Amino acid sequence: MKNPVDTHQQQRTVDSRGREWRTHKDTIEELADLMNEQSIHPMQTSDELFHIFDAVLSPEQIDFMLKMGGGSHSLESLLKRIDLPKDQIKGLIDSLVYKGPIAIIKNESGKDVYNIMSIFPGWFELYLMRGEENAETKLFAERVEELFEAAYRFGNEEVINELMRDVGPHIKVLAVKKPKTTTIEVKQKVDPYENIIFSTNSILSIFEELDDNETITVGNCFCRFEKELIGDSCRAEMPLETCISIGPAAEHLQKQGIAKPITKEEAISRIKTFQEKGAIHQTTRTIPIKDFQTKYPFDIFCNCCWDCCGIIGNYNRGYLPYILKSFHRAVIPDPEVCSGCSVCVEFCPVRSITIGPSGKAEIDDKLCIGCGQCYHHCSYGAIELREDEREIFLPMLDKSEARIKPKDFDESSDDDLEIDESSPMDKKLVLEVLNETRLKMMKKENIKAFKKWNKTMLYHFTDLDEFWYFEIKGGIPGELKEGKVENPDIFYTLSGTVFIGLMRGEIDGFKAFRKKLVKVDAPVRDLIKLQKLIG
Repeated sequence: MKNPVDTHQQQRTVDSRGREWRTHKDTIEELADLMNEQSIHPMQTSDELFHIFDAVLSPEQIDFMLKMGGGSHSLESLLKRIDLPKDQIKGLIDSLVYKGPIAIIKNESGKDVYNIMSIFPGWFELYLMRGEENAETKLFAERVEELFEAAYRFGNEEVINELMRDVGPHIKVLAVKKPKTTTIEVKQKVDPYENIIFSTNSILSIFEELDDNETITVGNCFCRFEKELIGDSCRAEMPLETCISIGPAAEHLQKQGIAKPITKEEAISRIKTFQEKGAIHQTTRTIPIKDFQTKYPFDIFCNCCWDCCGIIGNYNRGYLPYILKSFHRAVIPDPEVCSGCSVCVEFCPVRSITIGPSGKAEIDDKLCIGCGQCYHHCSYGAIELREDEREIFLPMLDKSEARIKPKDFDESSDDDLEIDESSPMDKKLVLEVLNETRLKMMKKENIKAFKKWNKTMLYHFTDLDEFWYFEIKGGIPGELKEGKVENPDIFYTLSGTVFIGLMRGEIDGFKAFRKKLVKVDAPVRDLIKLQKLIG
């Protein structure tokens, strides 16, 4: 079956930033929220994310998934739930299973049922693992890149770092092989849907311990193929086919033609080859949805490189911070054993190793992610890999520190943001727009986002030198009041001129933040929701 590319001519709309849409983004947001509800790793939503949905899913497919809803469904239950002919429902299901946003899993009775997938990790990987190159996959890749670049373009590292800390790690980094210097004691809480715990957090040991009859598959790396589709070839020269899955997840990938089966011996051989090339063995769940009964605590092994990986690569570009769970730490017990050859420097994916003034390698403990590449490639035995289970957070790199210089954007375009703040904005107009802002919360398309809010929003208009606030209870904003309140949940500081420009869509929000025209003190997730009120 070929990728069912949508070729129908459909009415499109264009938003204030010049982006074309087939489906209204509020409808797409509803679907994204539904997919997040199914996921064990919900993804932060944004217009850039919704635009990716719009590239791949037709309005008809989106509408079908919304009618399908969460949880597991048989074909029979969908026929009762959705008022469409059977052949049309079957066609929509088949197309969505092929594209990846719907997965076929087994319920408690062992019967195949349909489930809406998580977004990323999840659907994104399944969609590109087939390795198909066409107009739709290229558009998808271009918009994924725009999503990755959005944080960089936003220009507020503190906000992005806080957001990623809040989300927490969904990736684990495994060592290349079991360290000689320690025995690993597994201290891992068993989730109710998991029944096997690996005795080691080293990738070769895991595969050596697998049953010879276990299902194992290999497929294309989502990240590397996404980069190829936009014309950015792998600088680490890693092969495309590097994602290895095991167990029920691998069975699903094989059945859907997303990945091909390989033997245990072939998997081990490939992993050893990837190790030599410098692969970082990151792992998570192939199908990270709540209803999927996993056999293993993690079942996909992404043999990543420092360039293409959507996590490490985007850290090295200065696009995003890097957050992970690690089980090991590299140390140099005796620097005199080190030859200063710098091979470890070359293979470190996050530049945690440098050659110091003494000519010996030095490891920055704060940066080491415990991947073991330095340990694996050190010919002199100067590096040891020790057990150290921990979460690691590497904040966004400054542009000057980026290993891969980001595709630059024209910051000089911010110069066209000419705002005259020499005189106070008319107070009456400021209050009028502030009331408009309050009322936007109660619009139909925004009610869901704010319905659980019980917060106080305070504004300081610097040109008027006045404070105004309102309280939100159960998502309903109260009356506007003058004065300053202590410890507001959300606190904006800006001029009335900038405020009106933002709220009426006359000023680009990204540019305003980059030029420090707006100061806001609020939780990151609240700030993202508040974007709905701008423009």
